[in-house]
Amino acid sequence: MSTITNNKLPDERVSNATLIRLIQWADQHNSHYVAAALCELQERRKADNQEPAGYHVIKECGRVGCSVATLKEAEKTRDFWNKKWTIRPYFYSAAPAPVVPDEISPKQASRSYGGEVHGYRDGWNACRAAMLQAGNSPVTPDGWISCSERMPEDEQEVIVQNKLGYRYVSYFDEQSGLFFDMRGGNQINCIEHILVTHWMPLPAPPRQ
Repeated sequence: MSTITNNKLPDERVSNATLIRLIQWADQHNSHYVAAALCELQERRKADNQEPAGYHVIKECGRVGCSVATLKEAEKTRDFWNKKWTIRPYFYSAAPAPVVPDEISPKQASRSYGGEVHGYRDGWNACRAAMLQAGNSPVTPDGWISCSERMPEDEQEVIVQNKLGYRYVSYFDEQSGLFFDMRGGNQINCIEHILVTHWMPLPAPPRQ
């Protein structure tokens, strides 16, 4: 009689040998639950061995207050805002390719934002222009500054790029070391998915 242990089977052995036999058995007995459970187990094992893509700082109400790249940043953010908040890692299976949005007009900006329409439009289009300038090259284009080298001035409006290749117009807060979607923002305005790695100053406005 076999004994159940806590020893983990190698991934290759489980996926190639055990899983094949188990699926065949499940098909013969019209039972797919065991195969599904094993597949889920494999996914969990992969997640256990995967480095987190970043860390969520979770408010007391259970909502994500902010997301940062490292555990150290998460602890710093939590301690800055509320030490009762918790920290939770999250994972990505694959990074999606960045998508360049269409240009936006003042009318579209008014429907989307309803506030400072021209500022919203200019920020959107500046971000779009930077993405088009970068192209599809994996090399960081000239003009981008690594966050590990230096950070923007306090409350400086800049274009930022995160680990997933997405770009945004943001304001940097020197005190917290975070980027926000508005000047003088608080934890409510922290861009939750930003994980910034590089930044650059906004381009000069177009000549009239």
